[in-house]
Amino acid sequence: AAADTFGWILYQQGAIDRAVPLLEQAARSLPGVSEVQYHVGAAYLKQGKRAEARQALERALKGQTFAEADKARKMLDSVR
Repeated sequence: AAADTFGWILYQQGAIDRAVPLLEQAARSLPGVSEVQYHVGAAYLKQGKRAEARQALERALKGQTFAEADKARKMLDSVR
C-alpha cells in the first residue's frame, strides 16, 4: 500500500518514470485492489503503453467499486 501511495504522489507530480516501478510493485502485491490497478493503468497510459494500460484498467473495473471508477472507464474507452 505504501508503494501505491508514494507512486501515485509521484504520478500526480509528473514523475511518471519514477512512479511506474512503485505502482507495478503495488499492483503485483495487491492484485485484487481496484484502485491500485487503476493507478498503474493510468501511469502506463501516460507512458504510452496502451496494451498494459488496457489490461490494468480492465482488472481495476472487474474488482470492487472505487472512487475513480468513472475516470478508469473513460481511460479504458480511450485505449480500446
